[in-house]
Amino acid sequence: MYEQFRRKVDAPALEPIVKRANTIENDADLQADLAGLEEYCRRGGNRKKKRTALAPGTRKTWMANVRSVYRFMGGYIEYSDEYVRNLDAVLEDAVTGENHAIKRITQNTRIAYLTALQELYRANWKSDYFIVKPETAGVDMTDPSKFHTMEEIKAIMDHVKTDTVFGIRDLAIISYAYYSASRNNEIGHVRLNDYNPETGVVQIKPHDGWTTKSNNPRVVNLPPQCCKHVNRWLEVRREHGIAPDACELFVTANASPFDSFSLNSVIKKHSAHIGLDTYPHKLRHSRCSHLLNILNWPPTVVQLFMGHARIETTMRYCHSTGKEQRMWMQRTSKDDIQ
Repeated sequence: MYEQFRRKVDAPALEPIVKRANTIENDADLQADLAGLEEYCRRGGNRKKKRTALAPGTRKTWMANVRSVYRFMGGYIEYSDEYVRNLDAVLEDAVTGENHAIKRITQNTRIAYLTALQELYRANWKSDYFIVKPETAGVDMTDPSKFHTMEEIKAIMDHVKTDTVFGIRDLAIISYAYYSASRNNEIGHVRLNDYNPETGVVQIKPHDGWTTKSNNPRVVNLPPQCCKHVNRWLEVRREHGIAPDACELFVTANASPFDSFSLNSVIKKHSAHIGLDTYPHKLRHSRCSHLLNILNWPPTVVQLFMGHARIETTMRYCHSTGKEQRMWMQRTSKDDIQ
C-alpha cells in the first residue's frame, strides 16, 4: 500500500527526509507520484540548463506515458531495477509482435515509455537514475512518408477551393503551416498581434500559460505568397464579423481556437483529396528540407528559423530525393574537376 511520509531527525544540521513507497498499485498511488513528477518538471527537471520549468508539452507527455506504462503492466509500477528489466522485455515483445496477447507498439513508443519511467524515478526515487534505452534504426532521409516535395505542397494548396470563407481560412492555415514551419501547437496559439500583415513578421512567443518548446521564442519572416493568403483570411474574417473577440489568428467555425485534432483534420482533409497524407509536422519537415536542399539557405539560418537548440536537430529534419541530387549535380558540374 502506498504511503508517503516524512521522517524528522532531531539534529539541526540535517534536513527532513522525504521517503516514498517502492510501488504504485492503485490510482491514488499513481496520482500522488504523478504530482511528484509534475513538481519535478516545474523545477526544471534533472537538467544542466538553467530554466525554471520544462515545457508544458513535455510534462504532459511524460505523465501520459507513465499512465500508459501503468496500464501496460497491469496497474503496477515498482521502483526497482528488476521492474525496468521486466518492462523492457515486455515492450520488446510488443515491438516485435512475438507475443500476440500484447498490443503492438513502435520502437519510438518503447523508448518514450522508458524515458517517462526514468523521469518518474528521478522525481520520486533517485535523482540520478538512468535507464539505458534501445537504439533506433535511424531516420531514412529519403523516406517519402516523412516529407513532401515542392510539387506536392503546391498541389495541396492549389486544390483548396477558396469560394467560401472557411476555404480561404484553410488555405491560409496550410500556407502558414508550411511557410512558417511551425509546430502543431504553435499554429493554434499564434495571435493576431503576433503577426504583422505589412511585413510578414510573426513572433512565436509564450503567453497566458502557454509556452513554446523549451521556452524558446523566435521570430519568423513569412514570404509574400504566404502573407497574401493570411491577409485575405483576415479581410474576410473582418468583413463577416467572424470571432471579433477572439485573439487567435486562426479560429474554427465555432469561433474557438484550433487544437491539435481540429488542425490536423483541416490539413488532412485537403491533402487526402489528392491522395496525400499530411499533417502540420510533415509540413514542417518539408519546409526545412526545401530551405536546405533546394533554396540553399545556410544551415545555421535554418536552425534559427526552425527554433532548434542544436544544429544536429535541424539536419535530422532534412530529407532529400534523387531528383534534388541530380539538380545539384547539374548546378555544380561546371565547377567540378574536368
